[in-house]
Amino acid sequence: MSPHTKIDTLILSDLHLGSPIGKPKQAYKLLVTYKFKRLILLGDIFDYHANYHKLSTDDLRLLEFIRSLSQQRACEVVWIRGNHDHNRDGGLARFIGSPVHETYMWRHGNKDYLAIHGDQFDAFIDNKSSFNALAHRVFLQLQKMDREGRHLVKLIDYTNAYLRRLSSKIARGAIHQAIKQKADYVFCGHTHIAASRNHRHGDDVIHYYNTGCWTHTPATFAVVDEAGNALLEKFR
Repeated sequence: MSPHTKIDTLILSDLHLGSPIGKPKQAYKLLVTYKFKRLILLGDIFDYHANYHKLSTDDLRLLEFIRSLSQQRACEVVWIRGNHDHNRDGGLARFIGSPVHETYMWRHGNKDYLAIHGDQFDAFIDNKSSFNALAHRVFLQLQKMDREGRHLVKLIDYTNAYLRRLSSKIARGAIHQAIKQKADYVFCGHTHIAASRNHRHGDDVIHYYNTGCWTHTPATFAVVDEAGNALLEKFR
């Protein structure tokens, strides 16, 4: 899909603004080159360690642009809470000018779409232990060694997902939630690994997409085109 293509919905997750390996400049370029009716920010927009007062110029420019979109009637901005976004409601709302959602559903054509970050299906991340806090601090130091997210960071994310079978757990949980809420499509983030699969449920098919992240190179995202088809894309 080429830039300037008109689409219905643009979906980004795991920007991790404030992280050494965030890509706010590239995300801004994506937003200004696509034409969309709805922007879904699918959780973990800020990094766990992010300090609002120390965000970069590129972080702030991206956030200001998102806020400007939220003030336009022609574009709906939806912010889904991720596990890194907890206890930041006031700050998030101030930056984008709209509330933060746990999940979000919308309808396009004759199909229903569900957006949810995915940490709800990750029992390990729900355990707010001192081990998790230590792991975040160690990972932060490793990010500084691989600022482009090409090698070390990507290897850690993929190894973590493989050992914990995280991708399959999130997919199963999301598909189950889609069945409960009678959604045809469901979008998640959290794993940092872009993926898609179809699940047959009776006479219906549930389409699952994980939008990946903006801490790897290349960054990945999802779109819903004007015909209602969902596609995974790479930022080039």
